[in-house]
Amino acid sequence: MKNIHYQIQLNKHRTTVVLDETITELLALKLNKKPGTKEAHLAVRKQLKIFIPDDPDMSDIGLEKYLTRKSVLFLTDTILRDKYWQFHFNGDFFLCYLRA
Repeated sequence: MKNIHYQIQLNKHRTTVVLDETITELLALKLNKKPGTKEAHLAVRKQLKIFIPDDPDMSDIGLEKYLTRKSVLFLTDTILRDKYWQFHFNGDFFLCYLRA
């Protein structure tokens, strides 16, 4: 497998984010784009930007890991995503829905 590079604007500077090709192909398909096309690349980059919280203090340290996690959760169905949050917050529904 290869990695796909995306240029992301973050806090007034551009940074490169690298994601696994399989994740980017699945994101493209979920966004109704044909994987491997320029249109798909632009759509995935736009979605990655949406995942980044509107936090001016957020640095790009760990950004790839954060975006990978957000991408995988975006690709999962609601039932599996709910189980994931319940697992991480020991079944505390209030906390798990704050994270979603």
